[in-house]
Amino acid sequence: MKSHEKILIATDFFADATHAVDYGYSLAKQLRANVILCTVVTVSAELPQADGIVWPMDESDILRKDSSD
Repeated sequence: MKSHEKILIATDFFADATHAVDYGYSLAKQLRANVILCTVVTVSAELPQADGIVWPMDESDILRKDSSD
């Protein structure tokens, strides 16, 4: 890979994903590639009308803080 290449690393911050992030970051350093870190959030959509689910506002703030950390 050349230095203008990118590696996308997706994480949900569970233990296995954290290991994958560490590996992806180490690989990117060796290849001198840029890293795009994508935070993945699972939203339960068991209802037929998923758009009817109300997401608590404080949850969004917590997710943003965790992503920044």
